[in-house]
Amino acid sequence: MSDKILDLLIKENEAWDDLLTRQGKEIPDLEKMLADIIRQKHFQGFEFNITVGNLKQAIEDQGSSVKSIKEDLAKQQFFLEKEKKNDENGYGINTLVSQNLLRQRIRLIEKQFLDLKSNFLNYYINVF
Repeated sequence: MSDKILDLLIKENEAWDDLLTRQGKEIPDLEKMLADIIRQKHFQGFEFNITVGNLKQAIEDQGSSVKSIKEDLAKQQFFLEKEKKNDENGYGINTLVSQNLLRQRIRLIEKQFLDLKSNFLNYYINVF
């Protein structure tokens, strides 16, 4: 694969890593806000407990997803750097396929995070 394309893929992964790092840093803030809701609005009934439980699970799931995809992203970066050192020219189909699969997963995680954050903040505003 040409170095130019590999460089673009590496930069794409670096941008994703930055995005995922920022998302990962926001998750503890969401957990703290949820803990504040529980502390201030405790014993609000069955529906409240279900909603809070669902939000807590969604936040935990998102944290796990971010951690997992960051690990896969690091593996892909290592693979791209290794391929860049190869003297062969041409496009490695495995590289392109794995990058595309990673791209799809990251888009999904990004969408899930934005949906989670939006739904959580709307709930937070309505509770107070």
